[in-house]
Amino acid sequence: MFFLKRRRVNRAPQGIRALWERIFRFLTPSHGSSGYRLTIDRPRSMKVRVLTLLSYVSILCLIPLILSRDDAFIHFHARQGLVLWLWGLLCIIGLNLPGLGPFLAGISVVIIVVLSLAGMVGVLFSKQWKLPLIGGLAAKL
Repeated sequence: MFFLKRRRVNRAPQGIRALWERIFRFLTPSHGSSGYRLTIDRPRSMKVRVLTLLSYVSILCLIPLILSRDDAFIHFHARQGLVLWLWGLLCIIGLNLPGLGPFLAGISVVIIVVLSLAGMVGVLFSKQWKLPLIGGLAAKL
């Protein structure tokens, strides 16, 4: 039956890079600018990337803070990871609160995971994006 066939409309972006460009175009202050392109600032070594990716994995954020005090790129991401880890600890404490504690802790965990993934993508693109909600607090550390 010809009227049951649906047309396939391809509305998805072509590739993962285009998807991340759309997401971070929305999140960055240059939203709406016509010349925005997602570029890699400077190629980083594999050691720097691995140490920086560890910043967004729970308690492992302490490893980059201890091992590389002189690299500003690693230190920036490690501070943001430290704030995310502390927020996660507060979520665990919040689970014990009666009433809305488990609900708020669940929402916080989802936000922490999304922010950690956004930080990891920033590391892969060699960017220093201030994550929403925690970027200002991490800068004060």
